[in-house]
Amino acid sequence: PHVSLLPNAIVAIGMTTLTSALLFLLVGQYQLGKFVRFIPYPVLAGFLAGTGWLIFCGAFTSARVVPELFHPDKLFAMPELLRWMPALVYAIFAYILLERWIDIKYFPWIIVGGIALFY
Repeated sequence: PHVSLLPNAIVAIGMTTLTSALLFLLVGQYQLGKFVRFIPYPVLAGFLAGTGWLIFCGAFTSARVVPELFHPDKLFAMPELLRWMPALVYAIFAYILLERWIDIKYFPWIIVGGIALFY
């Protein structure tokens, strides 16, 4: 039988959102944020490095390029370069635009403009 995953994904996103909201509400209500300082620095650094690596890989995966840890030279081969270079150029353009001329409140419009430009 054919089962659609969309309803399950929507429920999972909703439950995750509600659980996160409740957790942050409790942390704020009982002022538990001060206990973060007891988490060891290598644990926080590893968590942030892992999160950064996942974002990095996700960005390349959305451009249909699979980054390989031990073969970074493959990222600069011509077919892969043509897939991810426009996104890098757009990111640099958006950064310079926001840094020099435009207020941060226009950032959603920059994102919408980038989506329209690419698709």
